[in-house]
Amino acid sequence: MQVYEMFQHFLLRQKRILFFFLPTLSLSRRKKKVWCDMQDQKTVPKQPKFEIIEVRQNLLKFVLSDCDVGLANSLRRAMIAEVPTMAIDIVSIQKNESITHDDLLAHQMALVPLRSDYVDEFLFSKDCTCDDGCEQCSVILTMNASDTHVTTNDIFSADNRVVPVDLFLRQQDKQVYPPAILTKLPPGKTVQLNAIAKKGIGKEHAKWSPVSVVALKYEPDIRHAFLFALL
Repeated sequence: MQVYEMFQHFLLRQKRILFFFLPTLSLSRRKKKVWCDMQDQKTVPKQPKFEIIEVRQNLLKFVLSDCDVGLANSLRRAMIAEVPTMAIDIVSIQKNESITHDDLLAHQMALVPLRSDYVDEFLFSKDCTCDDGCEQCSVILTMNASDTHVTTNDIFSADNRVVPVDLFLRQQDKQVYPPAILTKLPPGKTVQLNAIAKKGIGKEHAKWSPVSVVALKYEPDIRHAFLFALL
C-alpha cells in the first residue's frame, strides 16, 4: 500500500480532517480524493465546547475546545471591541483646584469603569432622536469633592443603573480593592464637575472596552502526539 493510500485509510478510520498534514502529499489529485472521501462519510462537524475553570470578581478563566485558533481569537477580539458598555464621554469642569490639569482630569474620568448591567436599555447616541442627550441615551454624573484624595467614590449618578463600579461594590459590601484615586486636593480646595456617560463599544474608544486584558494560550494534548510519528 502506497503512502497516500495509508494516510487516506488512517483519516477515514479516525474520522478527522487533519489539514496540517495535507500539504505533505505530493499529488493534488490525491489530496482532492481524500477530501471527497471524507465528504462521503457525512461526518458531523464538532461543536465548540466551553468549560469555565475559575470565576472571581475581576477574573474569568475558561477552556474553549473543539475549535481552531481562528475562532478563539475572534472571540477574544469580540470581547475587547464589540461588547457595548457605558463610559463617560463628555466632562464639563466648573471648578478645579486640584493638582491635575483639566484635560488630564477629564481623561481620568473617562477611564472610570461604570456598571453596565443595564446597557441594553440605552440607545447609542447615533440611534437616538435627541440633539443634546436624553434619558434614553445618556446619564448625568456629578462630582463635588473637597477631601484630600478624590476617588471614584466621589462620583454620583443621576441614574442608579449606571454608577462607578467601585461605588456599586461598596454599596453591596463586596469591594475588595480600595477606590481608584483620580486626583489630590490641597487643604480647603474643591473640585466640581458634571459628566455625561454614553453607550459605546471598544472599537470606537478604549474607554468602552469591558475588559482590561484578554489572553489565550494553547493547552497541550499529548494524546495526539503519536500522529507526528507518521511524518
